[in-house]
Amino acid sequence: RLPFALPIAEALNRIVDVMIPCRAGNAPDSPLMRALGLSALELYAAESAHHAEMRGVHRAVMLCKQAVRERFGEPLRLSDLAAAANVSPEHLVRLFRQYEGMTPISHLWRFRIERCEQMLRETGLGVHEIALRAGFKNGHHFSRMFRRVTGLTPTEFRSRAAFGNADSTPAPAPPSEFSH
Repeated sequence: RLPFALPIAEALNRIVDVMIPCRAGNAPDSPLMRALGLSALELYAAESAHHAEMRGVHRAVMLCKQAVRERFGEPLRLSDLAAAANVSPEHLVRLFRQYEGMTPISHLWRFRIERCEQMLRETGLGVHEIALRAGFKNGHHFSRMFRRVTGLTPTEFRSRAAFGNADSTPAPAPPSEFSH
């Protein structure tokens, strides 16, 4: 079930901006208009899920998670995440442990691994390129962290994903595994 109204996301605004000029030269049921409409609906559903997930979570935790989603490929430190959340690093760690059961840095590494899983399943990019795009300093560090979380090397994961045998979520790991 989707809510009747949500604040409009920037990505949805961009889709609408593309749809308006396309509408003049395309029938409403054209493949282009159908694809754009489906994209808008899927984005609305994703935004709805995101808003539902964020209810009941401290604003600083939400802001930190948003910064991770938007900047996970950049070198990020706890101080960067705290600045994005407008709190001190110590307070952010306390809030994150209270609401998420892990540290902000653990969340960042977990998010990076999830994005890497997605790229391994959906792209033909090399492991080293995926590692760099997800914010890892090198392929070795990425492979070590990936195996620690999933129990598989990135290459093993990709092979299993190609045959439909890869689990889509990382195996549970203790929150301290990523702490620095």
